[in-house]
Amino acid sequence: MARRMVAMRLPERTIARLKALAEKHGSQSDAVIELVDAAFGCPKCGNREMDNLPWNEEFDTVTCGKCGHTYDPSEA
Repeated sequence: MARRMVAMRLPERTIARLKALAEKHGSQSDAVIELVDAAFGCPKCGNREMDNLPWNEEFDTVTCGKCGHTYDPSEA
């Protein structure tokens, strides 16, 4: 059975509110960072950003996009 990381996702209305606040207060960023549970983050650098933790389904491993460390999140 393939293992999957659990993501913490914000409700759509919260994302919309954050974007509205960013526009109102002149922020240049409209992106919302999605974080994985701390247990599934990179054990080397602590990265938890979902977009920087690509899953390799063939080997059931994750390679951190920030530090390059490859690990099996189920061994945490």
